[in-house]
Amino acid sequence: MSMSFTTVEDRPVPLRMRPDLTWQRQTQQGLAWYIIKDPAALKYLRLREEQFAALQMLDGKNSLGEIVSSLRSRFPAVAISSSRLQAMFTAFYQSGLILSEGDGQATGLLDRSRKKRRRQVGTKFLSLLWIKFPGVDPDPFLNWLVPRTGWLFSFPAVVVGLASIVAALLLIAVQFDQFLGKLAGFQSVFAGGNFAWVMVALALTKCAHELGHAVACKRFGCECHQIGLLLLVFTPCLYCDTSDSWMLRSKWQRAAVGAAGMYVELVIAAICTFIWWNTSPGLLHYLCLSTMAVGSVSTLVFNANPLLRYDGYYILSDLIEVPNLSGKARSAIVGLAERWFFGKEASSPTSHPTQYSIVFALYAVAAPIYRWFVMLVLCWLVVEVLAPYGLRPIAYGLILSSLGGMVLVPLYRMAKYLLTPGRLERMKKARLAIFVLGLLIAVAVIAVVPVPRYVSAIVVTRPCNAERIYVSVPGHLAEIHVRPGDQVEAGESLARLEDSHMQVLMAQSRGRHRRLQEQLRLLQRQATENRTAAERLPELREAMAASQARLDQLESEQEQLRLVSHVEGTVFPPPPKIRPDRGDRQLVGYEGTPFDTENRSAWLNSGDTFCLVGESRKIEAVLLIDQTEIDRVRVGQNVRIRFTALSSRTWTSIIDSVGTDRVEVAPPEVALRTGGVLATERNRSGIEQPVDTIYEVRALIETSADGVPPGLHGYARILVGWEPLGETAWERLVELFRLS
Repeated sequence: MSMSFTTVEDRPVPLRMRPDLTWQRQTQQGLAWYIIKDPAALKYLRLREEQFAALQMLDGKNSLGEIVSSLRSRFPAVAISSSRLQAMFTAFYQSGLILSEGDGQATGLLDRSRKKRRRQVGTKFLSLLWIKFPGVDPDPFLNWLVPRTGWLFSFPAVVVGLASIVAALLLIAVQFDQFLGKLAGFQSVFAGGNFAWVMVALALTKCAHELGHAVACKRFGCECHQIGLLLLVFTPCLYCDTSDSWMLRSKWQRAAVGAAGMYVELVIAAICTFIWWNTSPGLLHYLCLSTMAVGSVSTLVFNANPLLRYDGYYILSDLIEVPNLSGKARSAIVGLAERWFFGKEASSPTSHPTQYSIVFALYAVAAPIYRWFVMLVLCWLVVEVLAPYGLRPIAYGLILSSLGGMVLVPLYRMAKYLLTPGRLERMKKARLAIFVLGLLIAVAVIAVVPVPRYVSAIVVTRPCNAERIYVSVPGHLAEIHVRPGDQVEAGESLARLEDSHMQVLMAQSRGRHRRLQEQLRLLQRQATENRTAAERLPELREAMAASQARLDQLESEQEQLRLVSHVEGTVFPPPPKIRPDRGDRQLVGYEGTPFDTENRSAWLNSGDTFCLVGESRKIEAVLLIDQTEIDRVRVGQNVRIRFTALSSRTWTSIIDSVGTDRVEVAPPEVALRTGGVLATERNRSGIEQPVDTIYEVRALIETSADGVPPGLHGYARILVGWEPLGETAWERLVELFRLS
């Protein structure tokens, strides 16, 4: 009687390669790779040649021993064992590349799918500044769009597009001074309802960017099956999944798909540059400017930068033939750490191009530093935008969710790595102590390096010792007694306003007062003989007193319609006024200044500035300093000033005086509601008051040579001393998250 035994290696492996998978062979770093496409899940995997050969041999008939023997004969340089092959099959199964003939597979697949879904939902809350919504299949739309727009990616069209980009750059370079001058007034585009148009223009530009990726992908014969909505710092944009471009054999075609969005956006920016340059200030003018800024700056800072995982990252990864560049860089830095802390020689698998190890290590250090820099800038921007509207707590919630993801994920990975059984025991404690000590010394040295400390401020120009002539009682401009440049004395009349409604009230009040006087005289004569008349006298006297008070109030307001100078000096026009937005419930006023010809009989609201009266030979720069910084400012400190309308030049001056009283009236040229940057609120008198507590600091500017007119606004930086870098950084961080 004979018995036959079959080992595990002799039995057929009950696994089969999925028949619907497609693949493409590529050569990267001189090695053969296979890109596997899962058409059901729209996932893509990258396998080495021996891995793909093993996958193909899974037909449900070949045994483990047969597969091992075949692979060893085909790839003698690769160490292949049964255990390694079984681990490979497990990875195939988890990636969904193979089917199992065993029972009970659905439960495991369902559990894995649920875990993945929960993990995806959890990660959505780690960055509320980057919110991605589920997309739709745009293939029918792209099938209609590509025949009509695909020519934009033909060679002649690309040449013309690149030429337009170069021409726009040359225009700005040659006319750079005029370019800076034309930037004046850019903030006015954000006034009123214009801000919504700016957001629409920016969203359309980003949509064109993503459609550029999709059209280029389809033009090269690949597919695009997902396009959806993305909120990038609350700006609606599109996202487009062009992962199918990984199936392209040519790295230049893959790079072209990655660069297509930037190409479209830069062409739009170039066109907007020429429109902006040749149009007068207005909505179209500044919309083109904002589109040009986003199309160029965002491309350089975000899309084209390989340190962020956007277009530039994937283009660089394709061109140097290193897929998963971020993962390779992380592996390189982990390898260096293992050699130092564990004395372990880093492995050099065929997927790791060792000639780039140092570059990868530098990339692994630079990328997170740059990501933190960008994130902190975005956090600052979110606070600056939301704080003026009292939404600072919401800004902090968004910041904490975003920064939490950047902190928690690396900490989790590090803890998972270190808590692997036996790893901490193998760590060289002396080297760890040296590293920590060196790191602390480096941080301490950097923290004590002295750096200049500046205080930033909003600045406006006024005539020296100038008095603003405000409108206290609204009315129509009836008479103007002076013109800009005239010399006036204290008490001299400047203009007179009229209010027909007030005149009616005055006439009614005087008539009622006369009637009450007649009734009082009549009752006084009757009081000696008529007891009822005597009893009515106190009531009538009270009515007379109230009527006299009302009449005095109206006469006072009538007198305030006459605008008078309280100081001696030269008359200056006020800063030009922007027409109030539609949400303003007051009467629509005027644009420009009250001295403009078209503003004769214009309606002036309470709080409007009619003119300024001050010295003509000197202009003072009035700096608005926040209460958190005012204690650092001293008389005699140097200040550098740059005005929005004269941005090509910087003025230097010295602090002349530091105010001790809170600013109660906000300069209208810098108020947020008129296109400025200072958050204000309107009081019952119609005067704009700063929301935050700010103080005035003044610096003189000689105008005889510089020609600086009053009414300009811009920004100033005051050098208040030198401080250690660590102290400055900590104060900035505390200021960012201050609760008041």
